[in-house]
Amino acid sequence: MDTELMSTHPEASATPVDPLDDPVLTTMGLLFEAAAGAHTLLGTTLVSDSGLTDQLFEPLLRLARSNGGRLRMTDLAAQCRYSASAVTRVSDRLEALGFATRESCPSDRRVVHLAITETGRRAVAEAMPPHVRMIDERIFANVDADERRELDRLLRKVRDAVHPCAAAVTPEMGAPAGR
Repeated sequence: MDTELMSTHPEASATPVDPLDDPVLTTMGLLFEAAAGAHTLLGTTLVSDSGLTDQLFEPLLRLARSNGGRLRMTDLAAQCRYSASAVTRVSDRLEALGFATRESCPSDRRVVHLAITETGRRAVAEAMPPHVRMIDERIFANVDADERRELDRLLRKVRDAVHPCAAAVTPEMGAPAGR
């Protein structure tokens, strides 16, 4: 079997490369390592006095940053990479804490939105300063503002290619904030 293969990346040269040396694998490996490291760091450090754990923080932050402070449950599940049952459990917990409420869609009874409450907004506001400071100091300490903007642009392209629902916007909600 021939171990010399061509990279499928459009910018790859016509020279055969060992598939283990393909630069696409290096890029993906770096992306996975960075994401896993950031997730571990954030998950172990984010717990506030309000009861906001890392499992609740992401969906609550997405609600807070969404236009109108609400998202369809299906969109929230897609954006957080949760199954239908997982988003239901998280929504139940957010409701029990008073951080969010479910709302029926008046134009489509099959659709349920999850909306952030003022209590939820306060919980996010309380958690944000140490959270942002830790991200800035521990994750982006060696990345300047221009590099971070370029990283944002590139990651949006990758995200939209592999997870288009994460950028989904429902017509009645308009464009998401800060996306």
